[in-house]
Amino acid sequence: MADDLNRRIDLSGKVIQISENNFWQRGTRLNLPFSAVLSDTVAAAVSQRGATITVQEVGRKPLILVGTYGSEGSQLTINIQVRRMGETASRDIAVARAGLPEAALERAWFKPEFDRVARTLIRLLEENYPGPDYHIQVEISPLQPGLSDQPPLLIGEEFSKFLETAVAGSALFGASGLGQKRADCRLEGTYVRAGKKMNFHVRISDVEGRRLSSAVFDVRLADIPTNLLKPVSEKAFVGKGTATISHQCRPNEKPCPSKSVLIGRALRTAKMLAMRDLGERAGINMNSISMVVSGRLKADKVVTKSHGTLRNLQYLEPVINGDQMSIELIAEVD
Repeated sequence: MADDLNRRIDLSGKVIQISENNFWQRGTRLNLPFSAVLSDTVAAAVSQRGATITVQEVGRKPLILVGTYGSEGSQLTINIQVRRMGETASRDIAVARAGLPEAALERAWFKPEFDRVARTLIRLLEENYPGPDYHIQVEISPLQPGLSDQPPLLIGEEFSKFLETAVAGSALFGASGLGQKRADCRLEGTYVRAGKKMNFHVRISDVEGRRLSSAVFDVRLADIPTNLLKPVSEKAFVGKGTATISHQCRPNEKPCPSKSVLIGRALRTAKMLAMRDLGERAGINMNSISMVVSGRLKADKVVTKSHGTLRNLQYLEPVINGDQMSIELIAEVD
């Protein structure tokens, strides 16, 4: 691919920005670990042909190398472009394409890693930025809940650290650190849980509050470490319940119900046990747990009476591991 680019534009003496932020999976826009592998490999090949590689863009109309990759049958197809950035429009001045047999590639390179979502968002912010200025210094703030009834989660502070790492490889933005002059712009955002996904919305605004760029990206809850979905509040408690799926067949049931029914019962049982565990940790009494006997619910209807007020109850995604169903419950206790 580097040879193809070289035949089109003569790479010798060119200064080109290349970063793992610049590569993502076609269709999903996920920045997978393969993005880092591809970035390093392409940067080395382009450098061998006389180009100078930089992480930050250089000049008023800098060159950047971007690309995508995706499966086509048994092949991983890679597209890369050298793009000349302009004040009003950008133009691809060289394009190359190649394919690799997927069977020869490491599977781990294509497994999503949550911290790399920040790289996708930074790339989207770069693409959505319409202004002529480059090397924009931004102050990064922790993400906040997007809905007033959702408690602040640990993910807000942690994700801001991921954004700092991603900005370090940005072609356009830079993070304002200690000892530097105050940044002219602020990078902030929100997260909102919607069904089985978490919606991230980030934006860059100037000192007067004018929005310069924004980006939105959804992540499956199953791809987010569960410890980051726990609340920041000191009043918050986490309870965990685990139930055996095959054990949900009641003694008087012959034959046993289908597995889907047993899974549903195991989930309800695990939720009740998570509530009991939360109650014990929070020091409140929940009479509903008497409904769980020998790891099974005595009935399909449960009446809960608790001494204490629970707020912002939130069950995390259930996890099935073999014959075990487990789930965590988060709540604030008054």
